[in-house]
Amino acid sequence: MACCKSGILFGSPEEAMKAPREKVLMVIAINTSEDKKPDALITVDVDPDSQRYGEVLCKLPMPNIGDELHHSGWNACAGCKDDETACRSHLVLPCLHSNRIYVIDTADVTDLKVHKVIEAEEFKKYNVSAFHTPHCTPEGEVLIGCIGDNDGNNQGNLIRLDSKTFEVKGTWPTTEMLPEFHYDFWYQPRHNVLLSTEWTAPNTFKKGFSAVDLLEGKYGRHIHLWDYSKRQIMQSIQLDIITGQIPFEVRFKHNPNEPHAFLCTALGSSLIHVYKKNMQDPWLHEVSITIPPKVVASWTMPTLPALLTDIIISMDDKYLYASCWLFGEVRQYNIEDPFNIRMTGRISTGGLISKDKGLNVLVDPEGHERVETLKINGVTFQGGPQMLQLSLDGKRLYICNSLYSVWDKQFYPDMAKNGGQMIKADIDTENGGMKIDPNFIIDFGAIKDGPYAPHDMRYPGGDCTSDIFV
Repeated sequence: MACCKSGILFGSPEEAMKAPREKVLMVIAINTSEDKKPDALITVDVDPDSQRYGEVLCKLPMPNIGDELHHSGWNACAGCKDDETACRSHLVLPCLHSNRIYVIDTADVTDLKVHKVIEAEEFKKYNVSAFHTPHCTPEGEVLIGCIGDNDGNNQGNLIRLDSKTFEVKGTWPTTEMLPEFHYDFWYQPRHNVLLSTEWTAPNTFKKGFSAVDLLEGKYGRHIHLWDYSKRQIMQSIQLDIITGQIPFEVRFKHNPNEPHAFLCTALGSSLIHVYKKNMQDPWLHEVSITIPPKVVASWTMPTLPALLTDIIISMDDKYLYASCWLFGEVRQYNIEDPFNIRMTGRISTGGLISKDKGLNVLVDPEGHERVETLKINGVTFQGGPQMLQLSLDGKRLYICNSLYSVWDKQFYPDMAKNGGQMIKADIDTENGGMKIDPNFIIDFGAIKDGPYAPHDMRYPGGDCTSDIFV
């Protein structure tokens, strides 16, 4: 059990980077079988010195079906380092479809246990649903983003759990002025800010992506800056109608002194830099990178967007990694100068534009060479890179391919049918660049009672998306 008093909860990014190498990953896995089986939390061995390297160490099925597990978060992390009673002992698993929240006892990662189930009924009095991202806070709470209301309509909100008892404490905002949409969030108390993004309503995303819904304004393109101490919106920014469509994942730099955050827009396929010049000024934003779409034949639209669906920042704040789900790519950017970021590496697994079975690309503004669908040890990496997790020393990037089961079926039906995979890229932290490990792949499609599609990943000791330094 990892407790603050034993020094496991890092006090700074520098401490985190000196931690031992990760040996296991706990992975959210969506069950894609046609006969309706439960989603699971699966522990896999990533220790190259282990005899079980690359194997499943534990599979914990949820006690219900149809949950749609998505993201996960710890009950305690770096923000609560001054609380000697706080232990990084439980993972919180919110559900997009069933509106449940599971609390998992991770004391033994090879024998995970369901500690508590918070049923959807407990949240109805707060008029919230479709739970997404959890983050622990210095106040002894777990804060969880909510995408919808009781009826599945769009409404941005956040719900609070006690980080030790896991009792529901109510909603986080102190006013009734709520965002129209919600998706992801990140906070930074040193700058008294919480930054949230937007997706769409549960009633909309459960049907799959539709360009008609987009044109009718059913997808968001605002970001919201909240006063963290007052728990209310202080500033909302409307993003560009082209580059700002569907702002997804958001990350602040790990150094708590840095007033710099980045977010990716899915359909806009851009990286947006959010910053402020001093504490008194409003927050500003700029488009750092836009990845141009490719002109393709025989698709639902004449152009294919990269569809940026996840980003992650290295613990030393040197590199940002972005997954381009439809292009089948991960791109690495040097962000040491946040006003002048530059691409330093790129890997490709094929995606919708693979050389062997992809779409016919008529025009590629970037002129990149197409590659065949990635296969490692006879296993095909289905779909495109989606969820990312980076080692604390920045040298290993783990990549899963499932985005969301409904969109998986729509864009990558083979992955929805056969299950997904995890691969690893080795990183040149000095000069930039990355290479896919030709010997590492975990096939979640082959796991018993599957197939499964892997999504979010966690290390027992904390990682590059679980800990917010204050």
